[in-house]
Order: sequence, then C-alpha cells, then structure tokens
Amino acid sequence: MICLLVSIYFLRQIRVADPAYADGLLKKIQSCVRGDNGSPTEDDPLFFSFPDRQNSLFMLAQASYRVYELLREERENLNGFNIVIGKAPVQRNAFRFFCESAIKTPSDERVWVIDPADVRAFEYFQLEQAGSLFRVTGIKKESILSPDITLDFWIRNGVCAILEGILEPYVSGSTTAALLFITGERHIGKKENALKAVCNLGPEDLRILTIRKSFPGENPMLPLATSVDPAILASAEDFLDVAEVAELRGNENAWRFILANPLRKEVSEAARKSFRKFYDSYVLLFGRSVATRSFPAVLFCEDVAEFPEILVEELGRIIGRCLASDAFLPICTSSGGLPSAFSGFSSRVIEVDPATAEEISAYIGQASDSVIAPGHLRTMAEAARGRIYAAQFSLLCGRLRRGSDVAAEGEEPPAFGPEDAPVKAFGLLDESSRALFYRISLSRTCVDLKTRKEFIYAKNPSRGETFILIQQLYQCGFIGSTRKLDVVFPEFEFLPDHAREESAAALEAEYAEFLMSRLPAIPFAFSSTAFDYVEGLGRKISPALRFAASLGDIRSGSGVGNSTSLRVYEALFRGNREGAKLALPVLDEEASRIAGNGDEGIAELIRAIDSYADRDMERALAHAKSALLRLQSADFSELYAFANRVMGLIMLATGHRNEALEYAEIAIQLSEKADDRFEQLYGILFEVYALYGSGNYSKAFRSVEKGRSVALSVVSKEWEILFDFLEGRFLFDLGDYPEARAALSSGLGICEEYGLPSFHDELAAWLCRVDAFEGTAPYSVAALTALPETAERLFFRAEALYLSQDLEGALSCVERAKTLVNVPRYYSPEFIGWADGFDILENRAISFADERSCLARLVDAFQDFLLGQKNDSSMGRSENELAVDSRASELDPYNHLRYLWRYLVLMKDPGSDSVDRMTILSKAFKYMQQRASGNDAIKEKNDFIYRNYWNLQLVQAARGNKLL
Repeated sequence: MICLLVSIYFLRQIRVADPAYADGLLKKIQSCVRGDNGSPTEDDPLFFSFPDRQNSLFMLAQASYRVYELLREERENLNGFNIVIGKAPVQRNAFRFFCESAIKTPSDERVWVIDPADVRAFEYFQLEQAGSLFRVTGIKKESILSPDITLDFWIRNGVCAILEGILEPYVSGSTTAALLFITGERHIGKKENALKAVCNLGPEDLRILTIRKSFPGENPMLPLATSVDPAILASAEDFLDVAEVAELRGNENAWRFILANPLRKEVSEAARKSFRKFYDSYVLLFGRSVATRSFPAVLFCEDVAEFPEILVEELGRIIGRCLASDAFLPICTSSGGLPSAFSGFSSRVIEVDPATAEEISAYIGQASDSVIAPGHLRTMAEAARGRIYAAQFSLLCGRLRRGSDVAAEGEEPPAFGPEDAPVKAFGLLDESSRALFYRISLSRTCVDLKTRKEFIYAKNPSRGETFILIQQLYQCGFIGSTRKLDVVFPEFEFLPDHAREESAAALEAEYAEFLMSRLPAIPFAFSSTAFDYVEGLGRKISPALRFAASLGDIRSGSGVGNSTSLRVYEALFRGNREGAKLALPVLDEEASRIAGNGDEGIAELIRAIDSYADRDMERALAHAKSALLRLQSADFSELYAFANRVMGLIMLATGHRNEALEYAEIAIQLSEKADDRFEQLYGILFEVYALYGSGNYSKAFRSVEKGRSVALSVVSKEWEILFDFLEGRFLFDLGDYPEARAALSSGLGICEEYGLPSFHDELAAWLCRVDAFEGTAPYSVAALTALPETAERLFFRAEALYLSQDLEGALSCVERAKTLVNVPRYYSPEFIGWADGFDILENRAISFADERSCLARLVDAFQDFLLGQKNDSSMGRSENELAVDSRASELDPYNHLRYLWRYLVLMKDPGSDSVDRMTILSKAFKYMQQRASGNDAIKEKNDFIYRNYWNLQLVQAARGNKLL
C-alpha cells in the first residue's frame, strides 16, 4: 500500500483561529484525493492510502499534484506545508514522525518522496536527492495528464484477441471451469498475451495468483512461497472462519522458513506437509477475497515445462483443488506438452504459433523511428524467427549505437536473431548500465528485495542517477519491473562468457563481501543462503574480502578447507555451540598441516572466537594473540583489523576498558586504511562499548554519530537503527527523555518504513520505558502488555506499575521476570541480537565475576526494593550481601541505583540503624559521582546527575543528609 501524507504546519492553531476555514480546507484536500481513489484514515484526515497497483500509482501522482496546486493557492493563509509520498507503514504515527523529522525546513512547501523506486516516482516527477528524502523539483505533466503507456514488445494484438475470445466463456461462467493450457515455442509471448487477455476481461482491481518458474538450485517450493501476497494474508480473519484461520496461522512458519531459505533444496517432510497445509489455506483465502459473481479468481502458472518434477506434482494437486471450487480458473503456459500430473483434469490445450513475418514487419514499422526499406524489413523479420523481442532488440541496438532516437537518413537497423539480439544490445550499454544490470542479476536469489537494493545502490554515488539507470534498463527491455528488479530473460541473467565484462569476477567477489558483511551485523532471514553462496564461489573470490569469505583454500588451493572453516564460523555466529564443537576437531586436524601464517592465523582467530563464546577468556586471549601475530606477518590487513577487534572484546570481558578502547581504535584505523566500512562499523561499535563501560557518554555520543555517518554511506538501515537505539539508550541514562524518545522513534520510523520487523518490539519496549519515566506510566503499562513477554519487558512493566503506584502489579511482573531472565551463555563478537536491549549494550560492555547479567541484577534489586516499599524488608538482601562482589560494584553501571533502592527500603524500616542507612546512601552517592566523572563534557555530567529520575532522588537524599 502507498500513502500520501499532507503536513500543514500549525494546523491546530489555524483550527482554533478560524475553524470554518480549516474545515473547508480539509474538505478540499480530501476531495482532491478522493477523486483519485485515495482513502483517508479515520484518525488522521491528512493521511491517505492507495492500493499498490500501477493505475493507483498514476492516480496518487495526480492527487499529489492537485493537492500541491491547492495548497500553493492557499499559501498566504498557511504557515508552510509539505506533502510526502512513500510506502505505507504499519504505524502511521511513526511514519509521520519520520517524515516530519526528516524534513528540515517546515515551510519548504514541496512534494517529497521517500524511495522513488518503491512508488515508480521517476515516471511522474523530476527528483533531486535531499538528505534521506527526494525532493520533487518538477512535475512531468504529460505523465500526469495521461498514464505512461510503454510500447510492450511482447503483446501481439491478434493473439491477445484470440485468447480473449477463448477465455470469455470460462470467466463469465457460461462454460464449466477447466484447466486452460497455453503451449508454444519459447519467447513468443504466451504468458504476456494470456495475462493481457485476462486483464482486459477482468475488473480494474484484478489480482492474479501467479506462480512463476523456479531456477536451478532454488528450493522447489519457492515459487509457491513467493506467490503469497502478505496483504491478502493479513485479511484472513475477514474471509476465513475460526478453524480455517487457525489452520493458516498454525502453519505460517513453514511458509516463512521456505522464504528464508530460497536455495535450500532439502526440506524435511514435516516442513513440507506444514507448508502444503498453509498454501491450501492461502489458496482458499485468495479465492474468497478476490472472486466475485462476475469474475473468478485466476491461478496463473508461467512456464510449467521448466518447473521441477516435485513442483509440477504439487501444482497438479493445487489445480485439482481449484477446479473443485467454482471460484477459480487455472491457466498455465508451457513450451512443452500437458504434464502427466495434469492429465486427470478437464482441460483445454491452446497452441500459440510464433509471430509471422507480417506481424514482425508491422511491429517494426510501428516501433521504428525511421522508414525502413522493404528489403531490410524482410531481413529483420526473417532473422527474428517469429520472436518479436528479437526485432525490438535490433531496433534498440540501432538507437544505442548512435546514441539517439533519431536515425540518420538512409540508416538501417541491424538484423539480429533471437540469441544474438539481447547480447548485442547489452554490449552497446555503457559501463555503468552493464555493471548495474549485473548487480541486479547477481543478487536475485540470496536476499530479500530491500537488501538487494542496498547492494545495488551501495557503489553508486547518487541514488537519483541509479534510478535513471534502472529506468533505462527497463525501457531497453532487460528488466521487466523497476520496483521488483526482475530480469526479463532468466536464462540470460548470468551473461554468457563472450558478453561478460572482465569485472564480472570482481562483482561476484564484491557481492560475496556484501553478503558476509550483512551476516554479522544484524542477521536477516536469508543468511543461510548467503553462507551457501559464498562457499559455492570457492576459488573465484580473493582472500582479502572479510573474515568468513577469506577462510581456507580460497587463497591458494592449500590450507584449511573452505567448507569446514566456513561452517565453523557459521555455527559460532549463530550460537550453535554443538555444531561448532563437532566441526572444530576437523578444523584442527586440517590446520595441523598448514605452513602459511595467514591460514594458521585464520584458524587461530576461529579458536579465539570459540573460546570467547565459551567465556574462557584465558584461552581466548592466547589464541587471539597468536592470530594477531600471524595475520600481521601475513599482511592480511582486513583480518588483522578483525583480530584487533576480537582482542578488544576480550579486554572488555576481563574488565580492561582502556586496553579495549586502544584495540578498538586500532581496528578502526586499519579498516579505514583498507576502506572496509563494515569492519569500520564494528570497530566504532566496540569503541562505543568501551566508552559506555567507563561512563563517558559525551565521547560515546560522538562515536555513535561517527557510526551513523558510516552506516549512511553504505546504505545500511540495520546499522542506522542500531546507532539510533544506542543514542536513545544513552539519552535515557542521562534523563533526557524527550531526546531519547526522538532517537528511538527515528529508529522505529526506519524499521517501519523499510520493513524490518526484527527490531520493532525492542524499540517499542524502550519507547514505552521512556514514556513511563516521562510521566505517562499507565499508557506504558498498556503498551508493554501488548508486546510479547520477555524478562526485560516485564521489568519495564514493573517499573511503570510502580510509577503508577501499583506495587502488587509491579511485584507480580518482577516475579515473572525472574523466571525468564537467563544468564547469557553465548556471546559472539559478530552477532547482535534484538531480543534484549541489555544484551546489545551492557552484556558486551560490562564483565562480572559471577557471570550474572545486568538485567538479572536489576530484577533482583528491584524486587527487594518493591518488597521494602510494602514494609517487607526482611525479604530484601542485607547491605553486606549487596556488596559481596566488590568487582561487580566497580564495573556495574547501575550499582548506585541498587544502593539507592536499598537506602529507600531502609528509610521505610523503623528498625534500621541510621548508621547503616548513611553508609548505604554514601556508597550510592559515591558510585553515581564516579560514573558521572567519566564524562569529559559538563552537560552530560550534569544531565546524568540532575535529570535522570532516580539520580535526582539520590541527589535530593544526599542534600537532605548533608552529603552534598
């Protein structure tokens, strides 16, 4: 769904000053948008949604143009306005916040676009990049006045008309439903003309359940999984009964598993059965949500002859269920005969012939920009051998060769055959277009669309220029969609050797590096596939990529086996301790035969990571030192940066913060020198950890800003969110709750806009915690209750309930939190998990002798505090027990808070000794000052002492007892 947000500044004041004018203006805006099928939301009259369809996108462009013209006319009565176009997120408030915070000047009076590729904006607007948004600098009025209809060189009017005549009795219901099987030679327009015929007969908002062919190496069930429309899936409760919804939702994870493992050929029988149940439920849902009395739901299967046998059998079962329903019409195209799996159905086979010479001649005459001599026209038609696309590419080659759409007098276009035409046309593209096309082709399988876009845009200086190149590839016929970035010729995706650039191998290596850099950052669902891809490249990639991509015999054909090394790393990265333990002996056996320092250094680095994961810091330190020496002498600069970072982590884990900071700085310098920005991001992150551990928030903020800048340069939204989260956490500690809210909301806005659900709940939970301490605790309780329960969120609820003066409820939450809080047993130097905000920060930056996490300590201490507030201090710990672990008292960033809570408990206990109370208060005050002194800026120091909710109470108690 696409949205249109109209932001009128000081609208509330305008409504108060002149309510009649404000109401009239809102009605005019809604009239402009409703006229183009936009729907306002109930709670936000200036937030409109449009279906994500081509015709609707055209209407949205019209609506934005009309609203802009209206507001320009009213500008004298307004204080500024902006219009923003983008993909509609789940939470409108987060989207509005993101948009308004991204637009620096409220009175700009402009139209903005968040991601032009997502809404095909470049077809309607002239754009200019401005920060994170794109500013509309001009309206392509010819596009606004009429939809941009591109000449589709696949459509054959005669064939389309024949198919319409055949289909009409079936779609109208006058003929009993049957399987319509359209066959003919490859590349003659079977599926394109069949789809065009269906669309011509169907309603304007027609949706088709389309199953596209799979490719070699893909999961055979993937075409079914990718045919599921999340928007239809979300409407299940509207069309299915309770039992049917339960069946669908109960097997939904099997669908997600298939999507997350697109290259995984082997799927367990249990997973396959679960997915089959899910897809049957989805087909039922699709039919009920789409079919009408006048038009059935359409199941469309492309290129069935190229489906693997297992998928053909599954498809036969699905078609059988569709034919048993009055709501479905199944249509298949194929370059072969009717599969045996379909032989039991009522079916009609329709054969499409290749285009005739007359058809192709007529097409050339229509599409050419000059008059072509009859003899050459005949030559082109014969060379095309019935494939119109060959003639289209021949014309394209002529345009590309002369760099203009205008032919010189007497110039004749070349005549290429079906095999030669795309290759020749590709060779005439400029270097930037070829590299972009190869990136698009290369990234087709391993990752989701948004991550593909990150890879495609990463090496281009301007996103606007990239959009123009994408549009050119679309217009040239190399890609079939500017949004989905699908390639028209699947067999042409990885170019033949004679047409490939010399840089193709370098691009493969670049993609492998990109994939591996994404894995450790914040894992996405396709990480298994990325490991498979990198391992499959074998000796094609260089050793100077990144850690996992540099393992083993990739470098020289000797040394540690690539497969073993990579799988050990994968197991360690994922927290699969058992898998790593099984593979490590094999790695050790292979490493014993190694003579080269570089390979042995890699093996030592793996052992250091394994020991770190086991929390055996003595062994980890020995292996890390060995790795540093060997990698330095082997001149593995990228891996040497990584090894320094691992050393820094070990220093942090053993409480040596200054040494940790030094290693982090070395890692950053090395990664900058090697221009390895993702390694640089890790170095900055661990620099932040070291600074946070010492309480130096002022320097930590500067490092966060530096990290955010690098994240923006590599277009990594996951890292942007992470640095927003860390900034919000630090601001929360300093008691600057409004700014903490802004930082966390910024991360949530990115999360919503770019469809990154993995981080949503954690960001939302911390926003709720900010709300509680900012004065809206009851709201926080309700919002936290709606999130899945974790120990951390139960602790936040307990805080909010305490602030709402509900001690019983707070105690109940803390007791449940104690049953869920776990000692973190697995620590990876790469993995950043989002199930617990304390694990992202405190558990990396702080080390305790007893290995109990910060959260576990806080939960215990808060329970004691709550019991003390009920005058049940006998259940709390004594002061001596509280301070048993002196090492923890020195390192724990919350030790002053634990002592403060203990002091507040003793204050309510009439039997407590005043000397004990003063001792506890003195320790609390000392530790607060100690942490505040870590800052090198007065502002952060004062904020920490005087703005933090609990610290302010501590200061007031210290003043009351003359400690300050």
